[in-house]
Amino acid sequence: MMNYGMSTIFARCAVLCAASTQPATAIDCGSSALPTTFTGYHNGQIIDRQDPKFAEKLLAEVKQGGHAGGYAAYVVSLLKLKEAVPDLRKMANEENIFVRYSAGRALLECGDRDGAATMLKSIWNNTVPPDAPIAKVADPYYQALAARAYIDIGPAERREGIERLIRLTKELEEWSDINADGRLNTARLMLATVSGKILLSYDDAKKWWAGVEK
Repeated sequence: MMNYGMSTIFARCAVLCAASTQPATAIDCGSSALPTTFTGYHNGQIIDRQDPKFAEKLLAEVKQGGHAGGYAAYVVSLLKLKEAVPDLRKMANEENIFVRYSAGRALLECGDRDGAATMLKSIWNNTVPPDAPIAKVADPYYQALAARAYIDIGPAERREGIERLIRLTKELEEWSDINADGRLNTARLMLATVSGKILLSYDDAKKWWAGVEK
């Protein structure tokens, strides 16, 4: 399964393009941009905010953990269900990087910046050696997404996250794995959301950041 849906940029673009009405009985996620019923990156695909038991089901899936919990965490992040925070934090122990990223992103959206910072940094703070196979590294796709999410936490995290994306660009330019080009494109895309431009090399990214810091 392709995981491009995990990019909150793409997901939110899809959501914002949808027509929306929000009756008082819908789950209150603090955003009138979300329609009451929509499809999303979730095991059940249909997210129905008018279902009185939907939030309860999501919270149960988050508590369950595993892949189902990861999919549920993604929807929790859209709906900002703060009741999920304690169980989202427990996902730090999950082996699957997709599940941990989903939980970290959800913690950020639910207002738990400390929990989000710890979980997201544990994902992006891993080097990608030139000759390492993808099975032996923290997947650079999720490293890029985690670094981008980390940028939204605060000023100090913004600096750390940007600098990690720039270093990741260099590491992926030198990576010999067959997946290098695809992962490099993701890192460049995440950096573009901050810089406002496509930086086609590590040198370009480094030069841009040096100019910003002056």
